[in-house]
Amino acid sequence: MRFVWNEPLHPEIRLRDYILRPPAKLCEGWGCVVADSPTAFRLLPESIRVRKALTSFGPHGAWWLRDRVEGVVEVLAGHRLRSAEPHGGGVRLHLDGPKQSSIEADHVIAGTGFRIDLSRLSFLSEGIQAGLVKRANFPLVNRAGESTIPGLYFAGAHTLVSLGPGGPVHLRDAPHGGPACQVGGTPCAQGSRSR
Repeated sequence: MRFVWNEPLHPEIRLRDYILRPPAKLCEGWGCVVADSPTAFRLLPESIRVRKALTSFGPHGAWWLRDRVEGVVEVLAGHRLRSAEPHGGGVRLHLDGPKQSSIEADHVIAGTGFRIDLSRLSFLSEGIQAGLVKRANFPLVNRAGESTIPGLYFAGAHTLVSLGPGGPVHLRDAPHGGPACQVGGTPCAQGSRSR
């Protein structure tokens, strides 16, 4: 696992820069213009959309923090936290991962990361899971974020393959006391309640 750091932006953008490397919301350059528009992103071949979703659109560190982290802070990546317990004046973490099974520390900053895995969305019933069309475990959605199951919408990172990083975010409140997840008026799974 490697960390990806953003590059500092140029303080001035001249007319020539707008033509050669147009600035977009997320980066600069003609490739970013396509990523900035869900409509343009959907026109890319599926193989390119999948590759970009898996490699380009993840979290990035701010360029101005790089010198404060690299070589200064010990980073242990690629592990899962199994449990934590107080230990002396700090904490002992029990981990699942390739290097260490436990570590003791005074302070912990947990950068949990995020991998799209629809099977971990336990509030979606097996029938709904089976009915979703996926690419690289991302649900395929239309330009409004609706999946292949009518009435089931996705937003944010789950829509990267279909819409790119500029995709829309739609939030709806659940009815008072009603299910937090509904498809066509039917709850996604038993026990899915709004909190």
